[in-house]
Amino acid sequence: MSCGAPLLDEGDDEAVQSRLETLARQVRHVAALVERDRDPVGVFRSAALSTTWEICVSKGKSLDVALERLETVCTAQFLPDGGHVSRSPVRTMKCLSDLIAIQELLERTDRPIPDFLDKWIGRSGAMVGFFRAGDGGLFPFHGGGESRSEEVDALLDKLDTPPRKFSVVPKSGYQKLAKADTQLCLDCGGGPERPYGDRSHASALAFELVDGDARIVTSCANSPEINLDWQAAVRQTSAHSTLILADQGSASFQRNEESGLLYPEGPEAISAKRLEEADEVWLDAQHSGYKQRFGLLHRRRLFMAGDGRRLTGEDSLSRPVSAGQSHDKSLIPFAIRFHLHPTVEAYTEGNFIILKSDTGRVWRFRTTHAIARLEPTIYLGRGIVEQSQQIVLSGEAHRNGDGTKPPNCIRWVFLKDQLG
Repeated sequence: MSCGAPLLDEGDDEAVQSRLETLARQVRHVAALVERDRDPVGVFRSAALSTTWEICVSKGKSLDVALERLETVCTAQFLPDGGHVSRSPVRTMKCLSDLIAIQELLERTDRPIPDFLDKWIGRSGAMVGFFRAGDGGLFPFHGGGESRSEEVDALLDKLDTPPRKFSVVPKSGYQKLAKADTQLCLDCGGGPERPYGDRSHASALAFELVDGDARIVTSCANSPEINLDWQAAVRQTSAHSTLILADQGSASFQRNEESGLLYPEGPEAISAKRLEEADEVWLDAQHSGYKQRFGLLHRRRLFMAGDGRRLTGEDSLSRPVSAGQSHDKSLIPFAIRFHLHPTVEAYTEGNFIILKSDTGRVWRFRTTHAIARLEPTIYLGRGIVEQSQQIVLSGEAHRNGDGTKPPNCIRWVFLKDQLG
């Protein structure tokens, strides 16, 4: 309907009427389904469909009712900062696309634009700008892939003003470090409540690292074009660039009885603090997703130099003082994973792991940890299953460690090559 002229105007009267009748049947079918549909995607799109139908075909007879319903759905599915409640960049972008299409239809038919439409287009547009990587695509958090840069640019070009730049979105649960061409985006939020978490991932304290148009560190990402077994596998913590303890995720997956799908619950007490001094930025984040099972907190500290050429990190596992000493002296295996984008070639050279992007950007990875190796991984963010590599730091943590020294404290650094 947003491309309605060829559909509704071209051809003889009988052909146009036939298309209109078919379209009307489809709209009635969707309207009948939506009353019992609990899928947030279906709820949002059906509200957008009803509004579009009223503008394009029904000549606005029930437009006020349709707009009121759309406003209610927007209020339920957008966080105050404009991010979608699922915490998915791709979901935010698709909702923005629907709202912009409705805005343009109202303008073309000389109807007023409701205030709520302007508000949510502006806010969600700013969030899409926040999630845009250096190559123009999106960071593939929580069930999404990269998306095409042309699609992202086309949407942002339709905003009344360019999206403002910011580094913290506490409601959506993300922090960004950005210096020169280097960007890091950290997931520091918990899993959304059902039904909005049915496609979300257990990715607490995972990050994406890009250098200009080169994606360096990422996750296994996701794509609706890939089979369901792969889609389920990459929702686990091990498919993200973060720490995993005893092969168990930072969040547990629970069944949503209404949809039959699983959603990540937790982790609890996830937080992030930020300190900026001169041109340098520190992030200090932690979560207690492993506290109940293992008595340990995961803390991740990140520092980015002012020229963007150095990213220093520290992952630590500590037992809270309030928990007292554990009598269990057994060690707990852990792994810190840095999934590399398939466009990155990785190999060991001396004490470094060299990372060469196909765009010519070169980074070096180094760690004080004793065991660092390259392992195979996969990437789904471009709509196919691609082979890639990951850096893995593995070891065994003490249950009573305070997180200040090895093996419960692991330091690492990414250095941009002078030629990169």
